[in-house]
Amino acid sequence: MRILILDFNSFKQVPKEIGELTNLLYLDVSMNKNLKSLPSSIVNLSQLQELRIENTGISKQEIQRIRSWLPHCVVVSE
Repeated sequence: MRILILDFNSFKQVPKEIGELTNLLYLDVSMNKNLKSLPSSIVNLSQLQELRIENTGISKQEIQRIRSWLPHCVVVSE
């Protein structure tokens, strides 16, 4: 799988198994207002080029942590 779009849902969390999708290039979890964080297993998504997390409940501090986990990925948060 290369693209995963999970926007406009009511997710409170993303399963830690997301980190097993090592070929993922694009992940969109935007518009999930109840989503407060992403599992640390996303560090395994070394091929990820873009992560969209705008309009979620993820704090600015958590966004910075996600960016540090995925230094080669564009993280769109606003």
